[in-house]
Amino acid sequence: IESYLDFHRTEGLRRRTVTKYSSFLKTFAQFAQEHAVTKLDQVRAALIDRFRAIRKPTHSAKSMHNEAVMLNGLFRWCTSREMSACKTLQNEGAGNGKV
Repeated sequence: IESYLDFHRTEGLRRRTVTKYSSFLKTFAQFAQEHAVTKLDQVRAALIDRFRAIRKPTHSAKSMHNEAVMLNGLFRWCTSREMSACKTLQNEGAGNGKV
């Protein structure tokens, strides 16, 4: 996730936007880890559906759409770099508490 955020910083995405991406993706990563998913290639549609179902009651349709865009962007970016099978949802420094 940090590499994806670094990519966006390099591409000139606003700091506020990167902060929003970071917060959301960390929330998703935590949810995934709570469901024993630690690698992107382990993420399945059912997990994303559960995550979105939990968030839907407290988030607007626009927020839900934006979150879907963020997740899709992460997966597209990883796939374009052939990273999805080897990168964990947690930083390379395992056990450091960062996502």
